[in-house]
Amino acid sequence: MSLRIQCPSCQRQFTVDTELKGRTVECGSCAKQFVVDEDAIVPERDRYFPGDIKRPGLKHYGVARDPEDTAPEVDFARAAYSDTATAADVIPPTPGRLVAGVAGILLLVTYLVVLVFGSNGEGVFSDVDQGKRILLSGFVALMGLALVCYGGIRRRKQSLMSGIALAVATVV
Repeated sequence: MSLRIQCPSCQRQFTVDTELKGRTVECGSCAKQFVVDEDAIVPERDRYFPGDIKRPGLKHYGVARDPEDTAPEVDFARAAYSDTATAADVIPPTPGRLVAGVAGILLLVTYLVVLVFGSNGEGVFSDVDQGKRILLSGFVALMGLALVCYGGIRRRKQSLMSGIALAVATVV
């Protein structure tokens, strides 16, 4: 019979005969001499092979299911998907569309502020007659609304309503 021993210096393991138990041996790896005693002997580990059941907790391992038994029926939860979702709804807007939407809102708000404060006293629009002011307001409202609608392609209703509200405020 053989023993499995381990060198205390380099931890290398060797297999030797049982007749060397209690004797001094030399490690073949690091050349250190040591006595083959209980400290040098490596304890045997339990080994499990398929079909070899040694403990009660391992009974269900390695045992095939009876072929006559039917597999249990599995009921998976189904996800509800919307038919209207497209790739454009998920992908973020391009930088050009984002800049166009912001530019449209800024154009309308800036013109509205200039129109309100420019019409009083010595403002920018104090010398412009009413017809030209309405024509310029209509053009700015149309351009701003077009930019807002182009920028808000994903939220068409929301961008259209906010653009129309700003455009009406600009024209009136």
